Parts: sequence; C-alpha cells; structure tokens
Amino acid sequence: MKDLNEKVVALSGAGSGIGRCLAIQLSQLGTSLSLADVDEEGLKQTKAFLPHLKKRPDAHIVNISSVNGFIATPRNSAYACAKHAVKALNQTLQQELKNTSVNVISVHPGGVRTNIARNSRSDDSQEIQQERIVGFDQIAGRSAEKAATIIIKGMLKNRKRQLVGVDSIVIDVLSRLFPQKFSDAMGSLYDYTQRKRIKNIYE
Repeated sequence: MKDLNEKVVALSGAGSGIGRCLAIQLSQLGTSLSLADVDEEGLKQTKAFLPHLKKRPDAHIVNISSVNGFIATPRNSAYACAKHAVKALNQTLQQELKNTSVNVISVHPGGVRTNIARNSRSDDSQEIQQERIVGFDQIAGRSAEKAATIIIKGMLKNRKRQLVGVDSIVIDVLSRLFPQKFSDAMGSLYDYTQRKRIKNIYE
C-alpha cells in the first residue's frame, strides 16, 4: 500500500486511546472512516467485511495485540489470554489470506499512555489500584499519537508484524530467547513492585 488517500477504514475501539488517535491521523491522510466503540457485534461485522476486502486491489486488517501477546504477568490472565488469542488470530488470517490482496498486521504495543490502567477491573483496594495507575503512567514510554503514527507506517510498508516501542522490541526478543526464564523473571518483578506499592500505602 503506497498511500491511504481515498481508502475506506472500518475502525473499532475509536472512542479513546490508540483507536482514537488512529482515527484522527487516518482522517488527515484522506481516508473515509466508519467508527465504532464497545461493539459486541464487531466480530460478526468483520466476517461481513472480509469478502469486500478481498475484492479490493489492496486492503489491510490491523489487529492490535500487545506485549502481553508474548509474555504473561500475575493477576493479568484474562488480558494476556485475550492478547495471545489476537496474535493467534492474526497468524491464522495471514496464512488463510496469503494469496489475496488482504494484508494482515499484528500490532504489539509496549507501554502507551492511555486509560487502559484506569479502566481495568481489579479486586485490589482503591489505594493499590491508584498506585498501579501511577506506576503505569511512569513506565508508559510513548503517547497514543506516536503509537498510531508507528502503526500507520507499518500499514504503508505492508508489514505482517509491527512492534510499538523499544520495550516491545526487548520483550519480544527476550521472550523468544528465554521463554520460561523471562516469564519467571517478569513474575518476580511484578511481585516485587506489588509489595512495594503496598508498603508505600501503609507506611
């Protein structure tokens, strides 16, 4: 794909974060947008779009996974499982659509400053949740606007896999070189930071 001018983009999750920034930047590049957010019928609408995409001379499916599609952390099982599933879906679609005009990109952002930590559900106390939000904001290395720019560049280069951020690159490499040891190390790091948060609250 050489440019996005006059292309049609169906974008879910457009209400905030990376999705909202993608919508803004794509509109500036001349695309026509169909936007949705919190759409329980999204998957059905995607099975509906695919036949139309195949008829296009050039088309993209961009699904956002995460570094949690590479590695899991404690107390994060539902999110990690979902992001591993997105990665598997992307790899499956890439194989199924390899002889078509549809390019599938699997996007794996690292820390991005969005409301994801604020909107997450937890059975922890409000104080611990607030500490977690502060910690996330401190380590999130880039803005949603920058993440959207990187994703669009990946589309224009027809990449099958787009890492977003240095942390994403590091986690990808380490999880492949040391799959179990790195997973154990991430778990230990999480436990340490969790204990530190609790200590900070009650000191």
